[in-house]
Amino acid sequence: MKKKKIILWLVFILTLVLLLFFSYKFISNIIIFNNHRDYFNQPFNEQQIQTWMSINYIEKKYNIDLEEKFWNKIWIWTRNKTLDDYCNKSNIDCDKLLLILNDNKYGD
Repeated sequence: MKKKKIILWLVFILTLVLLLFFSYKFISNIIIFNNHRDYFNQPFNEQQIQTWMSINYIEKKYNIDLEEKFWNKIWIWTRNKTLDDYCNKSNIDCDKLLLILNDNKYGD
C-alpha cells in the first residue's frame, strides 16, 4: 500500500511539472504573439527576420540552419533565446547578421 501511494505521488508530481512546463511555453508564445501582432499580420513573404525572434523560430520558419552557417555549436538552451540575446552574449553585430539572414532566408 505504501509503495502504491509513493508511486501515485511521483506520477502526480511529474504530471504537475509537465503541466507547468507546457503552460509556460504556451503563455510565452501568446505574449510574443500579442507583442508582435503587427508583424504576424503581414503577409508571410513580407516578413523579415527580427532580433526579437528566437533562434529556434528562425530556423524552423525560414528553413535556415544557423548552426551550420554561422556558429559551430548552438546549445539547446540557447536555441530558445532571442537573436538579440545571442548577439549581445557573443559580441556579434546584430544589424549585420540581420542583413545576412534576411538576404539568405528561405534556405537560399
